[in-house]
Amino acid sequence: MREYQPRIFGLAYYFLRNSFEAQECTQEAFIKVFRGLAGFQGSADEFVPWMLTITRNCCLDRLRTSKRKMGGEEKVKQELQLEDAKSEGPEELLNKEQIQSRKREEIYSVLDQFSEESREIILLKDIQGLKNEAVATMLDISLGTVKSRSSRARIKLAKALAGLNADECMGQV
Repeated sequence: MREYQPRIFGLAYYFLRNSFEAQECTQEAFIKVFRGLAGFQGSADEFVPWMLTITRNCCLDRLRTSKRKMGGEEKVKQELQLEDAKSEGPEELLNKEQIQSRKREEIYSVLDQFSEESREIILLKDIQGLKNEAVATMLDISLGTVKSRSSRARIKLAKALAGLNADECMGQV
């Protein structure tokens, strides 16, 4: 559990964008993984993708439920802003966390503009570090599709992030 917790939490946080919800979903995913271990018949290489698939499905279920309960994405964003405002701690730590959070949110906001397919490819392949074969199996698409979508999504992400950095530089001048 200790070995995989950061990966599971990272995936959950990407989908849910709320630390508390991501922690809840991480726990739920580990419970489902534990319960499903007896039925898991894959190889060691297939374990992480299997676990991330369970996590992804937990997140999607939670998002569907929360959108029905809360009235959509705007309330989730408001909760995130409130959560960020409640952060306390030493000034330096807070500064570092805010910078990391800002960078992460910039990447997430760029990824939010991508198609669902491109977003998931980047998340699974580049952020989670899965191999093309595992991503293809997880998303039930061909290996060639994973490779082409990954290439296009990386180029699009690089251009978008370069545009953000150029805008930041222009704002400081």
